[in-house]
Amino acid sequence: MSETTEQARADVERARERLAGDLNALEYRVQTLTDWQYYYRRYPWAVLGAAFGGALLLGYLVTPAARE
Repeated sequence: MSETTEQARADVERARERLAGDLNALEYRVQTLTDWQYYYRRYPWAVLGAAFGGALLLGYLVTPAARE
C-alpha cells in the first residue's frame, strides 16, 4: 500500500510542477498580449494608424453638432 501512496504523491507532484510551468507560460503570454509597447515595436504603422483613427473618432464624438 505504501508503494501506491508514494506513487500517487509522485504523480501529484509531477502534475503540480507541470501546472506551475503552464501557469508561468500563461502569465507571460498575458503580459505580452496586454503590452502596447510590444505591439508598437512589432507593428509600428498599425499602432500609429489605430491611434490616429481613435483620435478622429474621439474628436467626432466630442465636437458638438453644427446648429442651423
